[in-house]
Amino acid sequence: MASVGSNITAADYNAVQNIIAPILGTAATGYGQILQSNQVLVNNKITQADWNALQADITKTFYHQIGTAPSPSLTTATTLIKIAYSDLNAYSVMSSALANTSSNTSNAVTYPGAYNQIASNQYITPTSGASIQGFPHQVTRDGASRPWGGTTTPNAGPGYNFQSVKSGIPIISEQMSVTWNAGTGYTGAQAAQYFFNSGGQVQFSASLGDTGSTPTSTIVPPAGTKNNSWWNLLDKMGVITFDYNGVRYSGTGGTVTSIGWTYLQSNKGQPLVPIFTASLGAAGSSIYAPNQYTIWAGLNTQGNVLTFQVFFEDLSSGFPVVTGTVNSISGTNTINLQSVSNIAQGTIIIFKGTPGTANGLTVSTTGVAYYVASVNVPANAITISSSYNNATASVPITINTLTAGVLSGITYQAAGTEDFFRNNTNPYDIDEDVSGFLTNNVNMNYSGGTNGVQMAFTNGGITYNYLPTIASLTTL
Repeated sequence: MASVGSNITAADYNAVQNIIAPILGTAATGYGQILQSNQVLVNNKITQADWNALQADITKTFYHQIGTAPSPSLTTATTLIKIAYSDLNAYSVMSSALANTSSNTSNAVTYPGAYNQIASNQYITPTSGASIQGFPHQVTRDGASRPWGGTTTPNAGPGYNFQSVKSGIPIISEQMSVTWNAGTGYTGAQAAQYFFNSGGQVQFSASLGDTGSTPTSTIVPPAGTKNNSWWNLLDKMGVITFDYNGVRYSGTGGTVTSIGWTYLQSNKGQPLVPIFTASLGAAGSSIYAPNQYTIWAGLNTQGNVLTFQVFFEDLSSGFPVVTGTVNSISGTNTINLQSVSNIAQGTIIIFKGTPGTANGLTVSTTGVAYYVASVNVPANAITISSSYNNATASVPITINTLTAGVLSGITYQAAGTEDFFRNNTNPYDIDEDVSGFLTNNVNMNYSGGTNGVQMAFTNGGITYNYLPTIASLTTL
């Protein structure tokens, strides 16, 4: 870098251009824009056009990240105004702040970081009246004619093996592909990289209204019904956003991950992984717990197709009601039953009988809920825990409500949470179907604001389009 009072050389100019070019341009680290500036040959004179081109590239990047013209303003070279060392330094400081991948403050301006969320006025979000390449994407299922959950036959579709929840649960899902295509001078994988480098997002939401609703007119289901529990879960989770760094959401009741574009790009060709969950809580915590909404994601080996799968999991109805007799106790947290058929890990076990000192059952006839941590089929034994799906509880519970050898009149009931909360022995009476109108939504948010970075533009007669298309692979 030149010292104050000395002439600015091509090397000085190139050093600054070399800071902004990898961020704004078509390098793997860039936003995919065609640069106005170029390196100046050694010993060549830096022209007014060179300075103006460099200023234009810095300005475009500033608009993208901050949403306004550069502040403090950069000196514009003219036939009368020459760029001084102090101007060169201002160009360099601003370029460095824009290229920083972490949030930073320079000259009283806070920069978000090159790959973090961009200025809100630089985003474009497709609308139903002006859809772009399939976005916004919407799939519906009318539960009035196609109920799901409860005792209805599951409709998992392709990709069912991607989810790790128990088999046999009533579940529906939609799997979709988000694809970036190649164009003149760039591959589909590069288009995807530019999309996320520049702050692009894929956003998810869902809703469920009572029977008779439509995608544009949601009727809130009656309180206390399963339809209402799903309406409440989906309404509270808000909008889920997948971007360069990971996942975030606007509502409550969800669990996000740091699995974003960079993670999936480093794990191309691998099976889908969970990136977000919204749940009604642990099993047994409420009548319809642990019903949940989950999103899984993966990237193909070529790096240009993201596959997302959204699951609606009706876990509260996941187990049939099973009743029988307690035969014996073989440990502080192991019960030998008449039969363990249809009892799986996570099932609620309720001990029932006439309370009394003789048999050790000191709870009410409604029973107390424990959860099955593991099942030993040959021995007809179950290991139980006070927490859901916890096979390795740090402190095993002590079964002090049953006395070994004095088991007369003590029975058990194994059931889903709906049956437990309503003390029911007939699963067809209590495992409700979901009969509301379900809507699954996916949209994108991309950089295309005024004066800033564009994901679809024309330069020199060539059209560059880094926007993806979306298509359902399986539908609800």
